[in-house]
Amino acid sequence: MDRWKSFFANAEAWFIDNDLHIYLGALTLIAVSVLGWMLYTEAEKNNVLRGQNVELASQVVDKERRIVLLQSELDLSKVVVIDAKPIQETVEKGSNKLNAKIEKVQNTLINATGSYKVINKTEVIEKSNPVDSELKNMMRQSFCNSNPEDKSCTKVIKK
Repeated sequence: MDRWKSFFANAEAWFIDNDLHIYLGALTLIAVSVLGWMLYTEAEKNNVLRGQNVELASQVVDKERRIVLLQSELDLSKVVVIDAKPIQETVEKGSNKLNAKIEKVQNTLINATGSYKVINKTEVIEKSNPVDSELKNMMRQSFCNSNPEDKSCTKVIKK
């Protein structure tokens, strides 16, 4: 450790004796100035490029908008206007055919000679399902429990 101290002390004395510290300071100043100038020019280039990027992006957006408008105009020009008369004629032909078929069926039914038989008979078929009878019994028990005075309820012998 003493060696290093003596070495640095001797080196410092030698630098001062030969005025090397002045040259080293001047060299440092020049290096810092050059680096500062390079940083400044790079910052200027960066600002210019950023402005150009913004301008180009706005141009791209404008051109894309124009392309979309032109595409929509092209799509509108491709729309074919269909004349309404052929559609009306087709509908009229179809409706005429349908009316002719309806008239034919009606005429066939009217002109048919046959005896028609109308049946007006109603039959009621009662089937008692076991579920229905159970339900009736349960409802009857509930009614009789709530109204024991009713005549339709059977008298329960109390023990």
